[in-house]
Amino acid sequence: MARSKEMDLTTGNPFRSLLKFAIPVILGNLFQLFYTLADSVIVGKTLGADSLAAVGSTSIIIYFVFCFINGFTGGFGICLGQKCGAKDEKGMRKSVAVSALLSIAFTVVLTLICCLLSHQILRWMQIPADISDEAYDYMFVVLLGTGATVFYNMISNMLRALGDSKTPLYFLVFSSVLNIFFDILFIVPFHMGVAGAAWATILSQFLSAVLSLVVGLKNFPILHLHREDFTDLKDTAVLHLKTGFPMGFQMSVMCIGQLAMQAVVNSLGTAAVAGYTAASKAECNDDRNFQLCSSELWCRQMGPYPSGRARLPDPDRSI
Repeated sequence: MARSKEMDLTTGNPFRSLLKFAIPVILGNLFQLFYTLADSVIVGKTLGADSLAAVGSTSIIIYFVFCFINGFTGGFGICLGQKCGAKDEKGMRKSVAVSALLSIAFTVVLTLICCLLSHQILRWMQIPADISDEAYDYMFVVLLGTGATVFYNMISNMLRALGDSKTPLYFLVFSSVLNIFFDILFIVPFHMGVAGAAWATILSQFLSAVLSLVVGLKNFPILHLHREDFTDLKDTAVLHLKTGFPMGFQMSVMCIGQLAMQAVVNSLGTAAVAGYTAASKAECNDDRNFQLCSSELWCRQMGPYPSGRARLPDPDRSI
């Protein structure tokens, strides 16, 4: 099995290995902070405060869904990391196959639920009437493109599980720049409004996911699947679901308080929503940076233990 591109965290100095792995994750999420701020600036400057409020009034719903997706696919990464640490090539291939199949099924179910409930979600969130149409346009397009988000996070978590945290960083930077470019293109010349900002997000994530997959297939032969890798997957699928769902709930549960807060702010009117949106972007992304970094480090430290349990230190072993 070709492993030349993998980072083995089971050997060498633990601190240096973790630091080398964590820095690209931290830098990626810090960079994403700036691109998200730029995204808000573009909408606010080109479309006005009402459009900024429309985007902000539903952003926590989208953030909630994205956090669950990241945790869910991060759980798949834990399973892959375990097989990688155990040097179980067959198990790795089955993990990749199950991750792909479950991600497709999850995408279909989640997209249908979110899109069918879009109008009801707007009522639950007490969106002001004067921005409800724009809020619906933005949220519906982003949720319609849930597949691109699942695809992007699945590939990124697979690469990180195999020890490559740099490639996701490079394509996160690429996605961020591409998103800003598409924002300006769709909003200014094409006059697509807030829906243009939503399409910019979806397209940039999808293109980054495709490029990440191409690089991953080149660097990791283990990602090249065969027909036999899709047989006898029941136990593997159960394990992935048992790992993915708790991770998804863990990542998204912290958004519940923010959902309640956003609903209260929405009830205060459009001006309050616009101000809250502009002020809360940096804080929200700072939380996300911590969550994602801790999630990826957990994914990697679980890699060496095929049983799914971290080994306790030997009491007789000197520190």
